[in-house]
Amino acid sequence: MESSSNFISLVIGIVSSLMATALFIGFSEFVRKVVIPWGKDKLYNGVRVDGDWTHDIDKSKYKIEAQMSLRQWGNQVEGSYHHKVSNRQENYKVSGTVSNQFVLLNFTPISDKRMDVAVALLHIDEADDHGKLELVGKMLNKSGSSKVNIIDYLVFKHDS
Repeated sequence: MESSSNFISLVIGIVSSLMATALFIGFSEFVRKVVIPWGKDKLYNGVRVDGDWTHDIDKSKYKIEAQMSLRQWGNQVEGSYHHKVSNRQENYKVSGTVSNQFVLLNFTPISDKRMDVAVALLHIDEADDHGKLELVGKMLNKSGSSKVNIIDYLVFKHDS
């Protein structure tokens, strides 16, 4: 009789400690992933690059249809990018940082069937028309099996 009571006490102790550990881990992850980025975003006072961006075919050297959609928390940026190549749309995840009027972006294909990657360094400028922003810079991307291609002059305009 007494051993079954001890066993129940032991099980209750183990279950309650597992629940407390799970609650603590869940709370700490919530703080790390939600509260801290929210606070950094509220304290960040640099330029904002949130929103939709379209490749400016008239100003760029490259005649390619491309769009980006970016979300920003503090100086961290993530979002999506897509462009058309030979009537085929290619989609990428975007992540990066904003620092000193520059945006450094990493492009990773959404499809796990592709190994294409790219990196862009873009300067944040004011466009000629009504103080809208534009991103001007260069991109390195994988071209062929083991070649790195340089895209010399890209311009993205902010769609606002």
